[in-house]
Amino acid sequence: MQEGIDLSLTSPGDSNTSFVEYIITRPGNQGSETSFLDSLWQDLRPQTRAFTSLFSIVGQFPLPDKSTAFVYERDPHPHFHVTPLNTRELERRIAQSLHGWVQGNVTVSIEATPEELQEGRLHRVRATCSPCSFQGARIEKAEVVIEKPWLNLYRLWDENRLGLMAFESLKPTLEVTAEDAKARLASVKELQDSDVQMLGGKLIVRGRYKGIPVSAMAHVTVDNSRYAHLDAILDSLSVEGILLPGWVLGKAHHQTLWIYPIPDFPGKILVNHVALENGRMNID
Repeated sequence: MQEGIDLSLTSPGDSNTSFVEYIITRPGNQGSETSFLDSLWQDLRPQTRAFTSLFSIVGQFPLPDKSTAFVYERDPHPHFHVTPLNTRELERRIAQSLHGWVQGNVTVSIEATPEELQEGRLHRVRATCSPCSFQGARIEKAEVVIEKPWLNLYRLWDENRLGLMAFESLKPTLEVTAEDAKARLASVKELQDSDVQMLGGKLIVRGRYKGIPVSAMAHVTVDNSRYAHLDAILDSLSVEGILLPGWVLGKAHHQTLWIYPIPDFPGKILVNHVALENGRMNID
């Protein structure tokens, strides 16, 4: 910072994803934030080889309150010692780790040279399933292609966690049916007679909430400019037949998902378009 270099700071992540290159810690009492910061630190499992083999202390700085700040730096070229280290075993372990998020028959294929495997740096990973469920939501078809992922193989071998440390881009392809989206609404308390339509680029949801007829209509747009993002916009809602514009809900009516690299997720998400037609939502 003293040299005028722009820094983007973020939390250290967790054992599944840890994108940071430097971690600054100050052990001891953090006031009202002590438990929260301790939880972030413990999520990284700092006593395991998955952490100690990558991060080392490169600086110690005394602070005005007589405590000491420690700066950890991530090794850009680690060599993982796991066996057997081959593409078939790595595919099996990645698929197994994904079962924490995805329920279904997940197939994984990877492309990597033996030298890339040694550092956990892969050329490409492709994961597919059809059908499968993601956190309880059924998906008819799903494929994710990750270009140039870098994995912490100790996380994968020792903890059955993906251990994603970096990637260049992620390309999702998803197909969700209106019937599957309707089934998801069953978890909404006091919502009955629900129905979902995907037609003409619109998502239309109808039902009875506490006996009152309600409906909502929304659409999704893709902006692939320099600061690429997806926008989900609530066009309108209806309560007992009274039609209201979506903007009456304030900021809630317009949700944005950034798909260009940001500190918390430093890689591109490649989405060309989102289609809502004939009872299906397709993302590719």
